[in-house]
Amino acid sequence: MKRISRLYWAVVLAGISAFPAGACNEGSVRDAALESARDVHRLCVIANAEEVRAAPICARLQTWLDGFDNGLNIRLERVNADDPSLLWPSLGIPSAPPRMPVVALVGMSPATHLPFIIDHWEPEPSEEDLALLATSPVRETIQRETAHSWAVLVYSPASGTEDGALEGLLNRVVEKWAQEHPLDLGLVRLDRSDPRERLLCAFTGISPATPDWVGVVFGRGKLMAPPLAGGEITESSIMRLVEGLSVPCTCLQYSLAFGLDIPMPWDSAFDPPAIAGTPGAGPAALPLEERVKALQSEVRDDSYLLYLALLPLMGLAAVALGATAVLVLRRRGARVHSLEE
Repeated sequence: MKRISRLYWAVVLAGISAFPAGACNEGSVRDAALESARDVHRLCVIANAEEVRAAPICARLQTWLDGFDNGLNIRLERVNADDPSLLWPSLGIPSAPPRMPVVALVGMSPATHLPFIIDHWEPEPSEEDLALLATSPVRETIQRETAHSWAVLVYSPASGTEDGALEGLLNRVVEKWAQEHPLDLGLVRLDRSDPRERLLCAFTGISPATPDWVGVVFGRGKLMAPPLAGGEITESSIMRLVEGLSVPCTCLQYSLAFGLDIPMPWDSAFDPPAIAGTPGAGPAALPLEERVKALQSEVRDDSYLLYLALLPLMGLAAVALGATAVLVLRRRGARVHSLEE
């Protein structure tokens, strides 16, 4: 009796645990990034608690953020600099700023899980600063390219480099990918000398001294970490990063660990097709709509196979449950018979 009961519960637990495991492994890392919440950056107003200028700054910035209807992945945070419990490293700085009030945009590094300062303004951002904080030509291009791409390659040639070698390499990668996969790769150039791209350069860490730089953007504007720079930029390294997005998403390898979302507005109209593409799937001969439908049917077929694989477990669980019920009824019947005697 005890042996059968233990068998029953072992089977039931195995069946239950198989369902979340299957759900966790459905789709790719790229697809998971389309389903998960975007990273939200903190726009911190830093000043002493009694600073009279802090309240109007907060009110102005909150009104500005409210205009995006939660489409901008930035939230406002008031930081009292004279709070004795405040830990400055939680803002990505070692100690209090030399001048206050100050407004700082703070992100969280996916590699170190530590906060870092993306940009700051003293005492607050101007209207022009806010416009550049919200968007830029490159970020708008990323949105358009993402809507029909597997991922987007963002590149920034080193300052003073005009030979086109980097762009030629990336064009070869994009063309090769298009021949072998159903969804194309987007390609966007980031001009680090363009003042309109100040925020994106600060977010990516690109400075005038940075060598050639290439980043992979996927999902809803998530920049893969770490990007490639200088001699790291090769055809094989780029392909390895892009193909890595097709790896099945698991609890131990989740899309959030692959990068950090760029600060910018996002609307569902920008969402790319959530297709679990497989590298080496063959030439893209059909129109995009038909290729997407074909891949979607393959994903559904894989899910159906998962449930077929669970049928033996479910059948075994039913047999164990039935056997347990029969033994319980027999034992109760024996007890009643002994009482009657």
